[in-house]
Amino acid sequence: MRQDISCHAFKLGISSEQDAQCSEQDAQCSEQDAQCSEQNAQCSEQDAQCSEQDARTTARISPLLTLRFKCRTAYR
Repeated sequence: MRQDISCHAFKLGISSEQDAQCSEQDAQCSEQDAQCSEQNAQCSEQDAQCSEQDARTTARISPLLTLRFKCRTAYR
């Protein structure tokens, strides 16, 4: 025995399947966004550490650069 499916019911079935696929993709994207946010936080932390290290290095070599400049200008 053959059952006829109305166009409306068929479209609803396709729509429901597409909705399920979209929901699954949304969940995957949300998970990826969370991972990216975590990576961004780690990168920000590393950037802050590098900035601190740069500041310490600059503070350490700045007097040496000043002395070198004074020596160069004195012997010209």
